[in-house]
Amino acid sequence: MNSNATFETSTSARLSPLANLVRLYLRSRIRGSTRLTYLLAHNFSALQRIPLDIPGWAPVYVDLRMGNAHQMLIESPYRELWRELDEVDVMRRFVRAGDVVFDIGANIGLHSIVLSRLVGPSGRLHAFEPNSELVPALTYTIGQLSNAYLHTIALSNKDAESSLFVPPDDTVASLADWTVASPVFNQDGPSHVVNCSERRIDDLIDSNALPQPDFIKCDVEGSELQVFQGGRRTLNRVDGPVILFEANECASRAFDVGISTAKDFLFGLEEPRYRFFEIEPGGKLKGLLEINSSFLNILAVPRAKLSSWPELAEL
Repeated sequence: MNSNATFETSTSARLSPLANLVRLYLRSRIRGSTRLTYLLAHNFSALQRIPLDIPGWAPVYVDLRMGNAHQMLIESPYRELWRELDEVDVMRRFVRAGDVVFDIGANIGLHSIVLSRLVGPSGRLHAFEPNSELVPALTYTIGQLSNAYLHTIALSNKDAESSLFVPPDDTVASLADWTVASPVFNQDGPSHVVNCSERRIDDLIDSNALPQPDFIKCDVEGSELQVFQGGRRTLNRVDGPVILFEANECASRAFDVGISTAKDFLFGLEEPRYRFFEIEPGGKLKGLLEINSSFLNILAVPRAKLSSWPELAEL
């Protein structure tokens, strides 16, 4: 998959007659169609686990009780991946067959599907999603992947029962209510709260509940520092994992930290001696010393692993 690829979905063959009717109804944009779809989805379980095709990949299951699923049913789940093809391109280059990969903040599992394919039968994918509203459909998505495991917890720096703030756009749910201060997301409406459990990576690995990862994708809307703090021992190794993570100034501020704090934490680890690269359009990488943007995606690579990717030597 590359940033110039385009795909059309053909979900009709997989959809139930009811789901096909709802799809046509939503596409009509008739007034009240969204409200009726919510009502139907709450009363018909078949609308709570609809498989949508992504050409070349496993289907993703969506729940029409969730607002984002409506648009995906109308258009294509690939459209959601299209927004993040730069990251997907980086995953394709830095995730290898046989790797152990963590997808932290899996949401509906779009990246999980990609990562599962990349690690292959000999690899393992561990997907983490604390939003209980997404779990029923996500269980079907992950369940079809023979090398994947779903953990319905938030990875953090403590062992606690907590609250997850879920705005109308559930892709930006977080352990802090950061969208209330966002000029983009606050227009969608207020968040609601669901209960979740927070756990530390180090504790889970020490108890043999998780293996040591080779690659981590971390998209947790501002709590990246907490995830890394809870995995200090896991990360602070010469052969530490390659990490793809997000830096979001507005989300970080909700946790009372700066946009560079998570990167600075990784930089301070003595063993891996991480080097950092900004992901640019087209999946291109550029050496990163300081963050001078309000939002960007970052790749962190342990110095001992740099030689595995000759392209990094020039950056």
